[in-house]
Amino acid sequence: MVRIDPIRRLVTLTVAPYALSITLYVSLFLSCCDRIPEQMATYFSWDGDADGFTSRTATLWFGVLILAGFGVLFALLA
Repeated sequence: MVRIDPIRRLVTLTVAPYALSITLYVSLFLSCCDRIPEQMATYFSWDGDADGFTSRTATLWFGVLILAGFGVLFALLA
């Protein structure tokens, strides 16, 4: 019987949901990529007008980096 180190098990259980989330985020983003505008509004004024934009690629990478960052952070805290 193979025994798994409790720390390794805890880190794996902590990181697994983030890895799954990144996989789902990227796959959903890429499957809907043709319906997402090239420039996406990211900042809005008090009047509700868009005054800041970012590209699809930057949005994809930002989401992946945020999810990966939280996964690493919580793995280090585990």
